[in-house]
Amino acid sequence: MSERKHSARVLLVGQQSDRIERLRSHLARGGYQTIISNHTEAQARIIHSLPDAAIIDSGSEPRESLAVCHHLRLSTGPLFPLLMITSDEGRGQPERNFRSCADDYLIEPIDGEILLVRLSVLLKRKQAQAADTAPEDPSFTPAAEIDHFLRLTEAACADLALGKSGTIALISAKPMAETASHEYAFPHGLDEERMARQQKLRLAELSHFLASRLSPAPNGLSMTAPYGSFSLFTYQPSCTATELADQLNTWRDEYHALDQGDLIAGIASFPEDAANILDLIGLADEALTQARSLQRIVRYWPKSETTPVPRQRQLLIVDDSQEQVEMLDLLVKQEGYQTLRAYNGEQALDVLSEQHPDLLLLDLVMPRLNGFDVMHRLRDRNGGRLQPPVIMITANDCEESVLRGFELGARDYIIKPYHPRELLSRIQSILSVPTLTRGQ
Repeated sequence: MSERKHSARVLLVGQQSDRIERLRSHLARGGYQTIISNHTEAQARIIHSLPDAAIIDSGSEPRESLAVCHHLRLSTGPLFPLLMITSDEGRGQPERNFRSCADDYLIEPIDGEILLVRLSVLLKRKQAQAADTAPEDPSFTPAAEIDHFLRLTEAACADLALGKSGTIALISAKPMAETASHEYAFPHGLDEERMARQQKLRLAELSHFLASRLSPAPNGLSMTAPYGSFSLFTYQPSCTATELADQLNTWRDEYHALDQGDLIAGIASFPEDAANILDLIGLADEALTQARSLQRIVRYWPKSETTPVPRQRQLLIVDDSQEQVEMLDLLVKQEGYQTLRAYNGEQALDVLSEQHPDLLLLDLVMPRLNGFDVMHRLRDRNGGRLQPPVIMITANDCEESVLRGFELGARDYIIKPYHPRELLSRIQSILSVPTLTRGQ
């Protein structure tokens, strides 16, 4: 293992176990200071210890760990690095953890070197985000966002405890022009950071538009609060999901008429959909994902057993090692993906001139045209946008290379040697985000 020295403090959340001790040992060898906490004390430790990042070990309690992750995200804001460790056998759960609150995740068994690389990259990316983000609206500062969100969720929890009904919605704003798919994903590249700031301004404008239309809060606050970088949270007491959907559709027409742009929303209500506020937010988030795909207001409904099977996704595998290409080809085909192959960067660009795969698995180190060259040329072809989305395949200890790839717009990376289940989970994470530019 290469030697690294860090002054960063990491909160390690989980029940005392041999696994927690192994994680602590890996972090110590990387030069990190660790603060160990159980699930119950995690939020207090965040406030009093002021760590630079947190790692949450799901252990045998994945549901409780996910709730802790949500609470830490609400307490710390979007720029605090959160990494999830999961031993779930199914790929759907790690993917859901990743999208709902954590910035990154690893699947057991954990390689110590890979843990240190992913944590270091995550810290550097978050530091770059913080340095590049200036609050244009003082009411949308991280502290104000968190306080406002917590006060709204506390109001909803109080009504839940009293057996009252209510509805929540997650509302996103977008310009009238067609919106790129990665505007709805976690911003990785520098261009996406600028887009995130623009989106924040659009959310401020949308919040102002909705202020006079939503039911006022008893304490005089607005009934909207930022939820992440791309949506607003609202809670409407004594309101059904159907009533709120009808209202939002009416306001959407008004928003169009004002040339403000467009709004979409995911809606869930209690007690019909869930009796727990975190579960309810998760259901509204699922509805918002569907709303982005359909470009409309969506009320959450349980998935039907007769839901149509989605089309087969196609992956382009690029590696100068024939053995690596064949191994990856076999792995992803077993999961139902279609594949295309290329054995160098030039072949990859030729394939992409004629085919339109959903995802690119791209080796960084290749002769003639390396992975960075391929990404540069794809950006030139697509007006500065990296399309299709890219998962970088790299060797151990390549933090600067990975950060360079993120600056070019890559969506994720995997370190050789990797666990097949982790690669498949990361593929699913990216392909589960709606792509609005493809097929429209």
